Amino acid sequence: MKNILTFFLAVFCLSTLHGQDLVTRKISATMESGNLHIALESLGKQIGVRIICIDTSAQIQVDENFKQVLFTELLGDLLKGTTLHYLIYRDYLVVVADRTLLNEHQPASFYQTLQESIVAVNNTADQEEIVIGEIEQAARSVTTAVNGKVVDIETGEEIFGATLLIRETGQGTDTDENGDFNLTLKPGSYSLLIQYIGFRERQIPIRVISSGKLDLTLSKGSILLDEVVVAAKKRDENIQSTQVGVSRISIREIEKLPSFLGEVDIIKGILQQPGVSTIGEGSSGFNVRGGTVDQNLILMDEAMIFNSSHALGFFSSFNSDILSDAVLHKGNIPGKFGGRLASVLDVNLRDGNFEKLRFKGGLGIVSSRLTLEGPITPNKTSFLISGRSTYSDWLLKSIKIPEVSSSSAFFYDANVKLTHRLNERNFISLAGYATADEFTYANEFGFDYQTLMGQINFRSAIGNHLYQHLALFTATTRVIKLIWRVVMSLN
Repeated sequence: MKNILTFFLAVFCLSTLHGQDLVTRKISATMESGNLHIALESLGKQIGVRIICIDTSAQIQVDENFKQVLFTELLGDLLKGTTLHYLIYRDYLVVVADRTLLNEHQPASFYQTLQESIVAVNNTADQEEIVIGEIEQAARSVTTAVNGKVVDIETGEEIFGATLLIRETGQGTDTDENGDFNLTLKPGSYSLLIQYIGFRERQIPIRVISSGKLDLTLSKGSILLDEVVVAAKKRDENIQSTQVGVSRISIREIEKLPSFLGEVDIIKGILQQPGVSTIGEGSSGFNVRGGTVDQNLILMDEAMIFNSSHALGFFSSFNSDILSDAVLHKGNIPGKFGGRLASVLDVNLRDGNFEKLRFKGGLGIVSSRLTLEGPITPNKTSFLISGRSTYSDWLLKSIKIPEVSSSSAFFYDANVKLTHRLNERNFISLAGYATADEFTYANEFGFDYQTLMGQINFRSAIGNHLYQHLALFTATTRVIKLIWRVVMSLN
C-alpha cells in the first residue's frame, strides 16, 4: 500500500497543482452506510471528481442527505472516527489514505500549507501577499531557499547592507555588495521586514510554497531619529570588522563633507581616515602611514590611475556624480594588487540606470559637470556618460598680481560606460576614460599632459556568496609640455 501511495504522490508533485475549486466547492449528495471505498467512488461520479481510497476495507456509518455543504466538510464527516485523511491535488483528483502513511512522506502541516498556497496562487483578485515558488516543486523539500536582490527603485543600483527580518521566526540576513540575499524558510506565510539607512522601511506579507526568487526595491526617505543615550560600552564595541587595515568609503558619506568650489572630493574624504595625511596644499596625492605618494596604488574599476588630482591637488580626478564607493587598503594589502608598500585605493564606478533616462549636472564658479545615463534596452543594457571641465583662467586674470594673472590652469575629464546584463548573474561592461591637465605659472614652470584609458570588465556570481571579476585595461599618458625655467640673479 505504501508503494501505491508513493506512486500517486510522485505523479501529483510533477504536475501543475490547482485545488481552489474543490476546496471552496459546495455540493449536494446522499450518503449511506457501507464500504468507504465504494461510497467515495460513487460520490466522485456524482460530482465529476476521481476519488481514490487506498484502504478498500474501511467501513462508514453515515446515513445522511448533504445539501450545499463544502466538499471538504463532507469528507471530514465521512472520515470522522477513522485514521484516514484526504489529500487534494487538482480539481478532479482526491487521495484518501491513512494519516500516518501521509506523514511518512511529508508532515501533515506541509499538506495544509500546500492546500492553502494553492488557493492563494489562484485567487489573484483578492491576493495582497507575494507568493514565492512553484507549486510543481512544493513536495520536493521540507525547507525552501528564498534568494533575490534589493535595489534602489530610482536608480536600479544594488543596495549593500540592507537587512531582512522574518518577524514570525526572528530569522534575518543582510544583502552583500551585489545586493543579493538568501533565506532558508519552511513553507508557509510570513511577514518580511526590509530596512536600510536613508531608505523607507518596507513590510511585505509573503507566502512561501517552494524555493524561488524574490526581488525587492527600496525608495529613499528621511528618518527622524530620537535622542541616543549611551549607557555603557562593550570592550570590543569599536570593532566593526575582522579585516584589518581596510576602510570602505560610501559616496553618500563623502557628499556630507564640506565641498571646495562646489566639487565633492573623495580624496578629501580619504584624508579623514586614520593614518592618512595630505602632502600639503598645492600638491597632488596623499600619504598613508609614512609612505610616499608613489607607494600608493590608485584604481578605478580595476584600471590604474596615475594621478589622483587635478589643478595641483585642488580637485579630485574622480567625478563624484558617477562614483559608487571606494575601498582603501592601508595594511595587509591582498596579493592581487601587486607590491605597493603604502596603500591601495580601489574606486568603483556605478552602472547607468537600467530603467529610465536621467540627467544630472552641476555649475560652479570655476568648473562644471554633466552626467547623462539611461537604458539602451530596458533592464538589459545601460549607458553612462559624464564630463567635467574647468574655466578658471578668468579668475586668475582678475587677480592684480602679474605673476598670477599671466598664469593658466585647465583640466577636463570624461567617462563613458556601457553595461550589459548577460543574465541575472553575469555582467559585462565597456568603459573609457580621458583626462587632461595644463598648468603654467608666469611662463616660468608648468606642465601639460593627457591620459587615455579603455577597459572591459566581466562580473559573475558563481554562488550566493562567491563572485569572480575579470578586468582588462589599456592606458597611455602623454606629456605634451614641461616647463621649468631657472633664473639666476647676481648682485
